[in-house]
Amino acid sequence: MKKSVLMLSWLLLYTIPSFSSKIVEVNPLTAKILMIRFKDGNAIHHQRGQARTNESVTVVPLDEVRASLMASYTLVSGEDPAYLVAINPQDIGRKSKPTSFGLMCQTWDNGCVNTDPDHAKEHWIYLFLPHAMQTGKSYTLSLDNLAEDSNTVNFTYNESNLHSEAVHVNNVGYSTDAPAKYGYLYHWLGDKGSLDLNSFAGKTFRIFNVNTQTDAFTGIIAFRKSKTNAETGQSSDTPDANFSAADVYECDFSAFNTPGTYKLVVDGMGSSFPFIIDADAYHEPFYWAMKGLYHNRSGIALTAPYTDFIRPAPHHVGLTPGFAGKLK
Repeated sequence: MKKSVLMLSWLLLYTIPSFSSKIVEVNPLTAKILMIRFKDGNAIHHQRGQARTNESVTVVPLDEVRASLMASYTLVSGEDPAYLVAINPQDIGRKSKPTSFGLMCQTWDNGCVNTDPDHAKEHWIYLFLPHAMQTGKSYTLSLDNLAEDSNTVNFTYNESNLHSEAVHVNNVGYSTDAPAKYGYLYHWLGDKGSLDLNSFAGKTFRIFNVNTQTDAFTGIIAFRKSKTNAETGQSSDTPDANFSAADVYECDFSAFNTPGTYKLVVDGMGSSFPFIIDADAYHEPFYWAMKGLYHNRSGIALTAPYTDFIRPAPHHVGLTPGFAGKLK
C-alpha cells in the first residue's frame, strides 16, 4: 500500500511488501550520517513439491544515477535551528550488492545464461550532513521521487531508540558466565571507504536496559584494529587482506553480568539491536543447530516426534531400496 508519509518506529524500520522497489529503512549511522537502504525486488523461489525451474525474479531498479546526487535529498526540522530551512547533504556515498537470487538457468554456455532477471539488488545510500542532528529533535527527510512507496520520511533522532548499522553486538546474546563481552563499532561505506570513528575513541558507551529504559552500565570506547590489519593469507581476495575494510573500535562490558534485555548505545551514533544477557542465552541457537544437523543426516530415517518432515533412511546400503553396493 502506498503511503504519502512514512512514519518510522524506534527501529526506523519499514517492512516492505514483496516484489516492488521500496525503502527498506532509514537510520542514522551517526549524528552526521543518514543511511537509506533500498531494495529493488525479490526472487520468487520454487516451493516444496515444485520443480526447481519454477523460479523468477521481479525487479524495479533504483535509479542509481539520481540516487547518487546530493540534490535528490533534503533534510528539514521545525525544532533544530540548523535545519529550519531544508538543506541538501554536503556529500554522498553508495554501496550496492545483489541480495536476492533466483535458481535460474534458462540457457547454458559454459555456465548459466539468463535473459530474464536472475537477482535483485539492495542499495545503501549515505548522506553526509552539514550539521549533527540533535537528540530529541524531529526531522523530515525528502527524496526526489526515488522510492515507489514514499518520498517523505519523518523521524525523531534519539540514540537510545534508533538502530545504527555501525553498532554491532552478538545478537544471540551473552551468557552471564562469559568471561568476555564485547560490542564493536565499524562500518564500510562502499565508495566512501571506512567510517571514520576516531573522534569516538575515549568516549563513553552505554548498556541500556530495554525494559526499564535506563542505563545499566557504562564503559569507554577503545580502538581495536585497523582496516589494514591482515586477516587472511589470500591478500588478493580483499583490500589489505582485511575482511571488514573498516577500522574497528571495541566496547568492553565484560564486567557486566546482570540478566536482562539490553542495547549497546553510543551517543552521537545510535544503538545496536536488542540482545540478552542470560545464563541460558545459547540454548535456543544450540537447539536449532542440532536440529539442522539432524535433518541433514544421511543413512538414518527422520521420524516423529523429532520432526514433521518424516522420511525413510537415504543412502543406506542396508535400508535404501536399490542402494546396495553403491556406497564405497
